[in-house]
Amino acid sequence: DSVLIEGGTDPENALLLLSRADKGRAVLLPVDWTRPMDELSVPEAEGCLGTAIQLVQAPEHLRNILCLLLGQVLVVRDRPSARRIAKGIPAIARIVTLQGEVFHGTGVVIAGPENRSSTIGRPRRMQELQGSLAESEGRVKEIQKRLQETEAELTRQRTNEREFENAVRQAVQTMSQANQAHQRAVLEVEQVRQRHEYQSRQLAGLDGQIQRAEQEQRQGQAEIEKNNEKIADLNEQVREHNRKLGSLPIDELQSQLVHWNTTVAVAERALKDAERRLTEHRESIAAGKRQAESLRLRLTEVMNSQTQLEAEKSSLHEQENKLNLQIEELRQWIDPAEEQLHGYEKKYGEQQTNQSTAQQAVSVAERYSNQAQMELTRVRESLDSLRRRIEEDFGLVALEYNPEVSGPTPLPIEGMVEQLPELTELAPEVEDNINRQRAQLRRMGPINPDVQNEYRSVKERFEFLTNQVVDLKKADADLRQVIGELDELMRKEFRKTFDAVAIEFKSNFTRLFGGGSARLVLSDAENPTEAGIDIEARLPGRREQGLSLLSGGERSLTAVALIFSLLKVSPTPFCVMDEV
Repeated sequence: DSVLIEGGTDPENALLLLSRADKGRAVLLPVDWTRPMDELSVPEAEGCLGTAIQLVQAPEHLRNILCLLLGQVLVVRDRPSARRIAKGIPAIARIVTLQGEVFHGTGVVIAGPENRSSTIGRPRRMQELQGSLAESEGRVKEIQKRLQETEAELTRQRTNEREFENAVRQAVQTMSQANQAHQRAVLEVEQVRQRHEYQSRQLAGLDGQIQRAEQEQRQGQAEIEKNNEKIADLNEQVREHNRKLGSLPIDELQSQLVHWNTTVAVAERALKDAERRLTEHRESIAAGKRQAESLRLRLTEVMNSQTQLEAEKSSLHEQENKLNLQIEELRQWIDPAEEQLHGYEKKYGEQQTNQSTAQQAVSVAERYSNQAQMELTRVRESLDSLRRRIEEDFGLVALEYNPEVSGPTPLPIEGMVEQLPELTELAPEVEDNINRQRAQLRRMGPINPDVQNEYRSVKERFEFLTNQVVDLKKADADLRQVIGELDELMRKEFRKTFDAVAIEFKSNFTRLFGGGSARLVLSDAENPTEAGIDIEARLPGRREQGLSLLSGGERSLTAVALIFSLLKVSPTPFCVMDEV
């Protein structure tokens, strides 16, 4: 925190301002008061870039100030170069790396980022942050207003879009209905045309049938005439034969009569057949005429219906043309609406982009505001820390409070504090001594006044736990002794019971099988409580074998012998056995 005071200006005003107000502590650099200082010589070493005063440019009248601030500062590339050069520089010199690390000639090293802000620039920074915060809030309000207007416009556009969609939907439905009516009309015309063609073919077939019937009628009429002529000839021949018959003998006449009667009967039958066929031809001709008349009537009806369908078709064509005109009008109305909708969507997208940008700006402003709040909190904490350090270093001292600065109200301790003399500067040895004492205090850490009480409580806790551990070890030894005694007692009792059951089992086995022998064997005689029990049996007339080699009935009798042995050694009030 340094303040440059130009030449011809008295620094006393700045000193009075710093002493009267709570503006923090600062370094004043009066141009008229500064004295020239020798620059640090640049060593010939690798990584050394030169002194800091050689790397900056400034007016000549500020040369003394620059020499005071930067004349004893060397700039190097990296930390190893700084460590090599730091061994040969004076105690007041400093070495700065390009990473911001500072190596003092006294051996002190300062590293890490600088997080605190300057005391003099803090009010200006707070004002700037408050101004940016107010500007951000104004922008947020403006963006929110624009967002509301955009949402209202978007709502109106959506309403118009829904109306357009409804109109388009109705137009599409009307066009679909017209297309369906046109398709039905075309289908009906096609059906009428097909019926007309079918009826025309039937009419042509009936005309052919009528012509064939008339031809057959003419042929039948010709045959009737021929038959009539034949009948007349035959009658003439009959009369001729009758005349001849009067002159011929009776037998020959009778035979000829029979012959001619037969011929006449045949001719009459042929005549009847011809008349029947003539009648049938006449009936068929009448039926054909009736059918032709009905077909003519149907043809007239079909022609009338075709005329009506043609009229309906022309009216449907007119309706179709009208619908097409309406569709074209709707399209001419829809296209600008779609373009307008596209424009509104584009504007909506731009509004959304602006909204997101505004939200980002709001987020940045909020972040700046939070940072400003955190910076303000940190500054207040640093002020409190400085006050505490001053009180720790110098005792209770009087501090001047500015009523314009916000903060806690000072306590009424006027009669309890010490008024220290005002000093313009500290001697270098005093400042170095203070720095060394502070470093020692930091290394020592904070003092805990309750450490003795904590030691006593921890010691009592340790003694209590030690006694508890001793008691637990003694209880563990007693329990192990009891467990050993119980194990020995269990081995004895188990061995006693096992021997008794083995004797009874051997007796019962021999009694049930009528001979033979069996015995119970422990798998581990040294540890009977954890060992298994095997049965070795020898049936009458057979060698000794295990239980698994016996048959089912033999194993059942062996089990019965073992159960009886257990019941005999340890009787029970009653025993129920089922399917042994």
